[in-house]
Amino acid sequence: MLPSQPRATNASTVEQICIAIENGIIGGQFIAGQRLTEAALTKQLGVSRGPLREALRRLETTGLIVMQANRGAMVRKLSRKDITDRFQLRAVLEGHAAARVTARLDEPGVRDIMSTLWHEIDSLQQGRGSRSFIEHNNTLHKALILHCGNALLAQQWQQLLVPMLYFSFLRNPDLLDIAQSLDEHRQIIEAIVTGDETRAEKAAQDHILRSHHKIQLLPDAEFDRIFNYAR
Repeated sequence: MLPSQPRATNASTVEQICIAIENGIIGGQFIAGQRLTEAALTKQLGVSRGPLREALRRLETTGLIVMQANRGAMVRKLSRKDITDRFQLRAVLEGHAAARVTARLDEPGVRDIMSTLWHEIDSLQQGRGSRSFIEHNNTLHKALILHCGNALLAQQWQQLLVPMLYFSFLRNPDLLDIAQSLDEHRQIIEAIVTGDETRAEKAAQDHILRSHHKIQLLPDAEFDRIFNYAR
């Protein structure tokens, strides 16, 4: 059953609707290719059509749903090409961001967050981290974008993170090689703190493209189960 009470109590009505629909997709209540009718959603969520339509437009910009003429909203079905296109562009953006962070190392907060992440890698590798790998991973990738000094790049990067793709990938243990990911995180941070922009860019790009390669090796049935919530 679709949650009728979104988790963000202080968010606007439109934001609450976005969160509720996103949760419904991530939780498997909605599957790829399924139509999202206004009549059903207004009843389930207890909202009017105006805020619902605005929420659907916002979700379309994230790539989570698609709007079709005369058919309305539909949960986006991700193809292998969709994945390839997004990962290739993300590799370019994060690689450039890593190089820019290297050049901005002495800007306020940059060196501190890199140091924190470096020590956190040690803790996670020794099995005594205070946070999970997923939390660490999120912080690292967001730090590269936040501190690169390019708001347009940050906006484009955010649009690449289709919630369905992002959560599916990080919550699937078969696709996570934590030990290798931590080693790659260390290589990125080491290149940044030593001032090597070229190496930082390559390390960040290689890290993203390795994840993409693992996804593309999945059999079709497993790909659909993970990324399109096939039952």
